[in-house]
This record gives sequence, C-alpha cells and structure tokens, in this order.
Amino acid sequence: QLREWKEEKVRVKVWTRALDQIRGYAIGFVAAFDKHWNLALTDVDEQFQRRRTRNTWCPDRKLKRKYLPSDLPIEYKVGTSTIRIVRIKGKFEVVWHVVMVAKAP
Repeated sequence: QLREWKEEKVRVKVWTRALDQIRGYAIGFVAAFDKHWNLALTDVDEQFQRRRTRNTWCPDRKLKRKYLPSDLPIEYKVGTSTIRIVRIKGKFEVVWHVVMVAKAP
C-alpha cells in the first residue's frame, strides 16, 4: 500500500517513538521507502514533545530564559524550517516543526 500512496501522492501520518513512549507524529507525502519500513517524506509537518531545558536556544545564538506558558506561542525560523512551541506540559513542551522544501525549477 505504500507504493500506492507514493504514486497517488497521498498525505500520510507517521507516528514516531522515543525509547519508551510515543514522541510525536509527522504528516507528509511518501517520497521513498525500503523493505525495513524506513520512510523519506516530503513537505512534512511534525509535532513532537521535547524535554524543556533550563535555557532555550534561539536562532540568534543566544540563550534565553526558560519560556513560560504566558509567552506562547513562540515561533522562530531555522533555515527554511519554522519551529513553533505551542504548549508547555510540566517538564515537556509540544513543538510544531514545519519543513518547507524548495522545488527545483
């Protein structure tokens, strides 16, 4: 069925995992896959949880204080990607990562 989804350009949702839990999910178009179910996706929107750190990295290479729920949503760009922190749950923050791929002419 992966071959059909690739040929028909169907948008798929792939759950990703950490060692002992679900890490998040990615939604995108299947570009390639192999017999081990390794997938390459294009035009991907990803939501995942990450552990909050004492200081938060931001694009201008400075460390800032830990973000608070009142600061949300926080959005910054890294290359062609947009990263948006949308929710804080205790020691974790929920992050949207939007990857934009430039099309070749």
